[in-house]
Amino acid sequence: NNTYKLIPQNLNNRSYFSLYKKPPGNGLISWTNRAYDLDRLCRALTFGNFVNELSLPKFICNGKAYIPISASISSNKSSLIPGTLIDFNESSLEISTSTENFIVNEIISISGQKISIAAFIKENNLSVGSYLANPSDRLKKEFQESSEQYS
Repeated sequence: NNTYKLIPQNLNNRSYFSLYKKPPGNGLISWTNRAYDLDRLCRALTFGNFVNELSLPKFICNGKAYIPISASISSNKSSLIPGTLIDFNESSLEISTSTENFIVNEIISISGQKISIAAFIKENNLSVGSYLANPSDRLKKEFQESSEQYS
């Protein structure tokens, strides 16, 4: 069947962020969110090899910010505290959230340098069961305000 049915967008359900109105926390990931929401955030803010003046998704590990440029939702339900490193291998990290686990496949630094999963694990002295802290509300607010001030 090669027919298409046009469905008008429900304008009450849309969202839009101008370059001066950044997403909450300026894209700072909180592992207490649902995996679906983290996946949506990452897909919405990751543009590939294009300049992104809006924001990038980012998470904090040992006081440093990292950008997940490739991520997905695991089929495994989370059973540990959100932010717990469930598993890792050469190509991915599996991190618990408030719903399913979240898989991070590629990471870059804030300066844009690609970091292998092995280097990320070693640099942060992580092991299975390590905890990636959730950002405080204060930190999310600071990220939001500074990004909007300097846009």
